[in-house]
Amino acid sequence: MRLCLLLLILFSALPSFSQMPQLQAAVDALEKDPAMQSGLWSLSVRDAKSGKLLLGKDAEKCLVTASSMKAITSATALAVLGADYQFETVLEYEGKINEQGVLEGNLIIRGGGDPTLGSDRFGQAYEMEDILNTWTGVIKALGIKRIQGKVMGDATYFSSQLTPGNWNWEDMGNYYGAGASGLNVFENLYTLYMKPGSRTGSPAEIIRTYPAIDGLTFLNELSTGAPGSGDNAYIYGAPYTYERYVRGTIPAGPPLFKIKGSIPEPDMLCAKLLLEALANCDILVESGPGSMRRELLSKSYKPSQRTTIHTHRSPALSEILTPLNQQSINLYAECLLKAIGKKLKDEGSTAAGVEALLKYWEGKGITGKWQYIRDGSGLSANNAMSTSFMTQVLASSWQSANGEILKKSFPLAGRSGSLSGMLKGTAAEGRLYAKSGYISGVRAYTGYVTTSDGRELCFAMLANQYACGAGEMRVKFERIMAKIASGK
Repeated sequence: MRLCLLLLILFSALPSFSQMPQLQAAVDALEKDPAMQSGLWSLSVRDAKSGKLLLGKDAEKCLVTASSMKAITSATALAVLGADYQFETVLEYEGKINEQGVLEGNLIIRGGGDPTLGSDRFGQAYEMEDILNTWTGVIKALGIKRIQGKVMGDATYFSSQLTPGNWNWEDMGNYYGAGASGLNVFENLYTLYMKPGSRTGSPAEIIRTYPAIDGLTFLNELSTGAPGSGDNAYIYGAPYTYERYVRGTIPAGPPLFKIKGSIPEPDMLCAKLLLEALANCDILVESGPGSMRRELLSKSYKPSQRTTIHTHRSPALSEILTPLNQQSINLYAECLLKAIGKKLKDEGSTAAGVEALLKYWEGKGITGKWQYIRDGSGLSANNAMSTSFMTQVLASSWQSANGEILKKSFPLAGRSGSLSGMLKGTAAEGRLYAKSGYISGVRAYTGYVTTSDGRELCFAMLANQYACGAGEMRVKFERIMAKIASGK
């Protein structure tokens, strides 16, 4: 009798799949799918309120995450920084203002890692024109008519290593590979305008960039593709370097074609923009724009006491997470990871952020010992994480005050973001929120769903090196998500 009771208790503690037989059948079918015979895939489904594992398929195996990594970075940022957290950018000066209105020192824009500075996603108050008008207004109010020193961008709040060390060369020159600086501007991207040739195969012409960036040069290896062939142009270059290669094709037909690239030195560009705004207000700056990083490297800079004259604050973290996850903005995720490192380890670097992230969840009883995290966005193909770890983090977040904020920052099935065209007409439509992920050979989805019978579940699924097209793999995972949403 005692043995029977012991066995009953033991088996009742194990994950039970009997409540979701249709999901189990879908998992079994995908396991036998020929497309998965050469690849790996993993699934974890938990009750979000209790954290209980409901179904796991190789849930402890670490697979490449792609952009689903952003869900973990977002959850950690909410927990560590708080939903109301705001980045700060401070305008200050060194030296003194004399009676003739001359600033005898440098004007400094001290960054606090804000990835939204100058972005057009959050309203006029956060756009660069309004910010520059505010800054020039407070400078004029101080009676400054001339600046003897420089206008300098100070990005030292974060590490000078803008991109993680293992990002691909072909990514870093493009907008999605923009590095996370202590002082960012325009989401660290510029638009490159090009003119296709008159016929397929003829050279394409580079016209201009917006914004204009002093010293940025392009080695043009572009050619013209067939009409309707789309964007197959890539910009190659690294942080702090002003020489860029442009390779590939742009389609014949349109008078102008544009792509986006990464700004090589955001702090320097930000300083230049303020210098130009001051010139438009007839405030003379005797030296050109400067970068605190460059000054410190030259060893000629002698710091002096600074006076704060204005503080610009970003939107709250809860607002930043929506574009981060809906539009999958790598820069936002990388800045958040560095901010986590700054908060918990007093070091605004990718490495410190990773260490702080894993240590934080370790403190919550979620071991990250064998999780391989290389960045905050998932752009690195060297990230590898288990779906079990991911769903434990999501369940813990749901049990906190941040669960709804995190959930609603993800795309909604059949409604928004990368899920806007997915899962229509299924139980998941309007109920399932998930951060997707895709890089070559990787498909991923992780998020929350309210099932048809009202249960709140969290899930994560990863597939690597599948033997089918990316679109086919998406459809296979759609079937799994639809069954999770049905609760059957």
